[in-house]
Order: sequence, then structure tokens, then C-alpha cells
Amino acid sequence: MEPHELDGLAELVRRRLAGRVRDLRLVLRENGIVLQGRACSYYGKQLAQHEVLRVANAARLVNEIEVTPIPGGETDRDGVSVVRVAPDAGTSW
Repeated sequence: MEPHELDGLAELVRRRLAGRVRDLRLVLRENGIVLQGRACSYYGKQLAQHEVLRVANAARLVNEIEVTPIPGGETDRDGVSVVRVAPDAGTSW
């Protein structure tokens, strides 16, 4: 893969992940590609990795994406961010 191809690949991955990884960067090294950025769950980190592997023909892929939960949010037992929404007064759950 050529350095100029990384921008297009990074944009494709950003669109496919729909905001699951913030500050996504792909860095080309001699022996492969390094993924960098921040995800709010391990699921988002894994999705980014699989998307790059699906598209890129890299000899090696290193995933350095940091998993950092949303500030003030909570996570479930798998580390997936949970958002609680209060129901409207007229809504029955």
C-alpha cells in the first residue's frame, strides 16, 4: 500500500464505523499499517481492525486504538458504552 492510499482508506473506515472511533489515523510503517485513535468500546476497536484488514493488503497490522469510555457514561460487562434515556411522561415502557 502506498502512503497516498491511506487517506482514502482512513475515510472509508471512518464512514463504515459511524463515529465508533474518534481521531482515527492510519500510519504506514516499513512492515505494515498502524491504527491509532480512540474508541468507546472494544467492539469499535475490533470493527476498525476488521475493516482495514478487509480492504488493505498489509503484511502486518498493529491496532493501537485506545479504548476510553465516554466521560460520564457507563459501560456494560463487555465494555460497550451504555446510554440511558429517560422516557417521555407520555411513554409507557
